[in-house]
Amino acid sequence: MAITKPTITKDEIIFITKNNDTSLRKFTVQRILNTLEDSNIDELFIKSITIVDAESADSQVKAIAPNNGWFSVNYGLGMGKCIGMLIDGQIMDYVFYNLDLFYNLQNPSIAVDSPKVYQYVIDHELGHSKDHRIREAFEAPELWPGNAIEDIAFILPNVFAHSLYKIKGEFTACYHSAYAASQELIEVQEFELVSTFNSHLNNIKESKKYINTPQGRMNLNYDVANLCTDLLVSYAKLSAYRLGNESLKGIEFEFAYSFPRPIYYLFETFEKLLADNIPLYPNFPAEFDAEIIKCIRNVAAVYGYIFTVSPEGDYVYFT
Repeated sequence: MAITKPTITKDEIIFITKNNDTSLRKFTVQRILNTLEDSNIDELFIKSITIVDAESADSQVKAIAPNNGWFSVNYGLGMGKCIGMLIDGQIMDYVFYNLDLFYNLQNPSIAVDSPKVYQYVIDHELGHSKDHRIREAFEAPELWPGNAIEDIAFILPNVFAHSLYKIKGEFTACYHSAYAASQELIEVQEFELVSTFNSHLNNIKESKKYINTPQGRMNLNYDVANLCTDLLVSYAKLSAYRLGNESLKGIEFEFAYSFPRPIYYLFETFEKLLADNIPLYPNFPAEFDAEIIKCIRNVAAVYGYIFTVSPEGDYVYFT
């Protein structure tokens, strides 16, 4: 069924959490209903909205999409997720929110971030649902091994396909939800970008210690791919806010100056690419994909890595 705002009811919001606090649950339901009412998204094809916690999140996602899973960020469990699935010829979405998100909204005096940041997460997952419906994009094939990479071959077309899926998916969801973005959100995501980037650099450094082992080599391949992809995903999110929210168009991204000059220029090129192609949404041309892949390769090159195709197997070359 399609949930057309505001017809969703409290009975369609499911809680799989240890915390049974009645006040928090009522607050959560009302906040979701209010967001659906106030959003600029007219129609959503949502199968369910599930509220999870640290213990239930991953298993609940895997129950819907076994090849998927919950995610984490450097400072804790992620706050939201939207999975599109093809059901009887119709794309339907399973939306998940972390209960901590609503606890922070209910208790702003003790929350780490501004309420605007937490509220945005609710809108953002609805942005994914809108994108799934318009672009007819849904759950990606298992092209990416995540944390279980022991038996997954590093095949560059698959790697780039997944990178494109992530970059375009986050860019368009953020563009749809840019109306809810704020200066506070941008500051948080700038911090997250730099933190995630440094985490990837540390992973690469660790993998290089075991480069002479098959597992070490495989880890390095994926660590470099993750670094390049996640850097562009993060910048695509920020660009979407600037492109989609008139009040944020002139905002500066302070973090960009901390990167090497070639990366700073690459950010400018990448944002122009996004700006030139958003008017073509949802029918992005093949050239758009090719240019994004070029950006991925260019990020790698700045740090001394080359994605290499070989008859013996694809890999990341480094000097």
